[in-house]
Amino acid sequence: MTAGDIVTLLVARLLTGLSVGAIVSCGIAAVIDLSGTRRADAALLASSAIVLGSGLGPLLAEVVTDLSGDPVIAVFLVAFVLLAASLVAAVRMPLPVRPRGEGRFRQLPRVPRPHVAQLALGAAVYGPGLVGGSFFLALSPSLLYSLRPDAGASATGALVFVAFAAATAVQWGARLLPVRIALSASVAGTLVGMASLFTAATTHDTVALYAAAVCVCVCVCVCVCAGQGAGQLSAFTLLNASVAPERRAAANACLSMSVYLPAAAFTLATGRLSDRSGIDASTRMLAVAMMLIGAVVGVVLLACRKRIPRVG
Repeated sequence: MTAGDIVTLLVARLLTGLSVGAIVSCGIAAVIDLSGTRRADAALLASSAIVLGSGLGPLLAEVVTDLSGDPVIAVFLVAFVLLAASLVAAVRMPLPVRPRGEGRFRQLPRVPRPHVAQLALGAAVYGPGLVGGSFFLALSPSLLYSLRPDAGASATGALVFVAFAAATAVQWGARLLPVRIALSASVAGTLVGMASLFTAATTHDTVALYAAAVCVCVCVCVCVCAGQGAGQLSAFTLLNASVAPERRAAANACLSMSVYLPAAAFTLATGRLSDRSGIDASTRMLAVAMMLIGAVVGVVLLACRKRIPRVG
């Protein structure tokens, strides 16, 4: 809120990322611990909350930016209030007490060897979708301005909200499907979304109608974030349904690191390339890379479909 230079802002964002990682890993494990035998429903609620919050945040920020003369203070005050409420909820959460490990530090998070294959499969499916979602959170203002220079800040927030609302809705629909079908749907959504993204970055100069450009943007956002939503739910459900309760937080941390680090690297590389070659060229390269990765993951998923356990 008071950052005066890029370095301070980067440090603040790093600390924010550390807190988000802890919340995602431990939060999903905590919700599942409190669910008893309804692990699949608990994973759905936790995953949906993460995705819906990712969409509500940018929408709130962009609306405040359009309406307020000093939006930074207002946005962060709301964030502080929400964080305080979540802290109270976390402190009062009736979690079971786990035995502590020996020593000051236990060990780096890891997944039990029998579940490494599930971790790898979940990360391979979830990762490309998260890259697409990260792209829209980080670079969607630049892309939207490239498509429609007259679009305001609230349009970007609305676009991100629509995308993550679609991801939330997809998760509630995916809960009725077997995990292997949900994983396949995630790959398909990511492929369609990236193909639409490539089309938007290639042909937007020939799109004369505002409505047509907006439809292309919405199609891209909905498909990519739907792929992310289905992949996130499937990956966490697959992992948390089989890992022992005392290892869930560590397993979730491994899954988060497996997907967030590549997503950060791809988003950073796309941003750097945008500075050199423009947002259109970098977007096309990102879309092609994700389509290639998604195609490989789809083939692997097809080959391993009979080995994917059923999760109830």
